This record gives sequence, structure tokens and C-alpha cells, in this order.
Amino acid sequence: FVQALSLWGDPPLPDIPDSPALASDVTRLISQRQAVRDALIDARLDAGEHDQVLGQLRAAAAADPGRERTSEQLMRACLELGLTKEALDVYQAARKAALEQQGAEPGPALGVLYRRILAEEMTSDRALIRTTRMTALRPRLPGAQAPAPGVAALLRGFGAQVPGALGRGSAFVIPRGLGPALSGAR
Repeated sequence: FVQALSLWGDPPLPDIPDSPALASDVTRLISQRQAVRDALIDARLDAGEHDQVLGQLRAAAAADPGRERTSEQLMRACLELGLTKEALDVYQAARKAALEQQGAEPGPALGVLYRRILAEEMTSDRALIRTTRMTALRPRLPGAQAPAPGVAALLRGFGAQVPGALGRGSAFVIPRGLGPALSGAR
């Protein structure tokens, strides 16, 4: 992709004077070049190069916030880098541009990614609330002991719970994937 882009003239057909007869060809070449740029960015995102393309994507999205493909790529990069708020802001800017330019909501790909980010945020918020509730209850439970240093922080990063493991109304956090194995071992 990089070699193909380096061979591409910008603007297309620079040695030929502008002509209505060539306008559709120039438009087609510009569109093809953008498709190659998109494929290159996708490949780099798939390779984990989120931080290397972040600046380029930010600049492209700022230049054309209505271009949904760029907004989607920027949201993906932000999400992988832990920049959730920025990813949500990118969606809002793309949505505003779509409504102003086309009078419609953004396309399904952008909407699916946006809903995925919101779902992950809600799951994260619920886990934090459950962990806080568990921590607040622990000192009041008879015979409850604090976990070894570092264990509580490690367990908070997981998300499954076993209600009643520490007594009535309490919960204990266990790593995902072990819940089904433990629930069958009662």
C-alpha cells in the first residue's frame, strides 16, 4: 500500500489541464487513492499500530468530520489506546456532520462501533460499582479478612462475581471463565 501511494500523483493527472471530459476520471482516481489509504490504515490498525496512525487520523477527521470511514478508524484507534472519551467525541462530531450534510444519522458501521463503546463503558461502570459495594461491605462482615496485598486490585480487573462467597449479601470477584467451572463445583 505504501509503495502504491508513493506512485500516485496528487492531484491526479497533474500534467493535463482541467477538463470537463476528464472530471469523472479524476474523481474516480481520487476515490481509488482514498480506498488505498483506508486499506493501509486498516492494515496498520490490525497490526496494532494505533499510536502511529492516531495523529494522521485526527488530522483527517478534523479536515472532514463527515467522512465516516475516517471517523470509524479514529474511533477504533482511540478505543484501543484507552481514549474512550475521545472515541465518543469523534462519533458525536461525525453524527453532527452527517445530520448537517445529509440530514440523516451516520451509517450502520459507525453506529455499531459507538454502541459497542457505550456497552463496554456501562460494563466497566457496573464492575466498578460492584467492586465498590463489595469493598464497602467487607469490613462489616464477621470474620472477613482483607485479601493479600495486590490481590484485590488484580481481582477487580476481572468481572465475574460469586454472590454470597463472603457471607450474606456480599460478593467475591473471580476471573472470567472460572465462574462456570466454580458454579458446577458447588
